[in-house]
Amino acid sequence: MTPRTSLRAAVIGVGHLGRFHARVYAELPDVELRYIVDIDPVRAAGAARQYGGEALSDHRELLGKVDVASVVTPTPTHHTIARDLLDAGTAILLEKPMAMTVEEADDLIQIARKRRAALQIGHIERFNPAYRAARDLIREPVFIECHPDPDAAPSDGPNMIPLREMPALIQRLKAFDSLAKAVD
Repeated sequence: MTPRTSLRAAVIGVGHLGRFHARVYAELPDVELRYIVDIDPVRAAGAARQYGGEALSDHRELLGKVDVASVVTPTPTHHTIARDLLDAGTAILLEKPMAMTVEEADDLIQIARKRRAALQIGHIERFNPAYRAARDLIREPVFIECHPDPDAAPSDGPNMIPLREMPALIQRLKAFDSLAKAVD
């Protein structure tokens, strides 16, 4: 039997961000993008045609068939999907936020440890050139304006932040900026 030389990968959720994950997996030399999963079969089929792999509509069809999967679905689905995959021993790249509650996040960590499966949370925006450039220019933000992404699919949900959450968001941005500077 010849040993496998490439990782078998899947992307679960191929909305706006999921397509980036699929493109990157498809371009990596030692990765074979085997499956594209989305609850919308038309969207899954379109992404599979574009990036390769088989289109599926249920993540449970992947169990035992892939080495690594990106979970790029709405946050309320993260725990269930990641739990199923981790329990099968699949390494996971999980988009943030990790889960809806601390308890769900702790549960995923415990399963990953028990199954000895990698669990990585996507924090890629800090490497975004636009963020890095802005970080050096913005010292004390007093106004943050957000606009919906016109290219986002309708099922990706609204891109609005309630006004009552803005003070907490600004504090998180400042904390994130401090953390990113400390890590750089």
